[in-house]
Amino acid sequence: MLAFHGWGGSPAQIEATTRVVERGTARGYVVVRPLGYNRSWNAGTCCGLASELHLDDVAFARAIVAQVAGGACIDRDRVYATGFSNGGFLAHRLGCEAADEFAAVASVSGTFGVATCKPSRPVPALHIHGALDGIVPYGGHEEKHWSSVATVIDRWLAADGCKGAVSDELFSAGKARCVHNTACAGGAEVALCRDGGAAHTWPGGPKSTGWGGSQDLDATKTMLDFFDRHPAKASEQSL
Repeated sequence: MLAFHGWGGSPAQIEATTRVVERGTARGYVVVRPLGYNRSWNAGTCCGLASELHLDDVAFARAIVAQVAGGACIDRDRVYATGFSNGGFLAHRLGCEAADEFAAVASVSGTFGVATCKPSRPVPALHIHGALDGIVPYGGHEEKHWSSVATVIDRWLAADGCKGAVSDELFSAGKARCVHNTACAGGAEVALCRDGGAAHTWPGGPKSTGWGGSQDLDATKTMLDFFDRHPAKASEQSL
């Protein structure tokens, strides 16, 4: 599992806010936390120098997987991408542009920075977002060309050939609610978790406290459970 930090963040920071290594390795995952160029990732319109310089972070992610596979015993049908904010934007981009490599993707507080999403196969996708997010707004940021959460879900439903909307409830507690759609091609799933009490944060994380923090939803558990449900790539047949 590749876990990408947010813009200005670091590998240490994403672990401190998510415990993705601690909890992921406990389930048998090999967790890699890359460091982006000038602490940024090129996820299209987001973010920082990596985006401004048009760095190929899709190729970089592929290279990381290849290097890890060369030195560790991993299942190449169980390679996943997740991230927070800028890293979440990149996770979505990897699902769209590297579907042959990543079995499923999950994003927290990062929407779409790319105009289209046409994966080579249906890709299970999870999106988690705080309704109070003032950095990457739930409704999108038109000036920065960051999509809304609704657009993220609509694009994944279309890309995965899903029938209907994300309406079947997965989880509900406090101000947080998760819904999903499993009526998708190739065994894919599209899921959305909206935390009405969360701002730009990783819900359930150790530092998600105070105003804009939330412990109603455990984003790390939700993500790991989602990846566990998709242990192998869906059909390689294009839609």
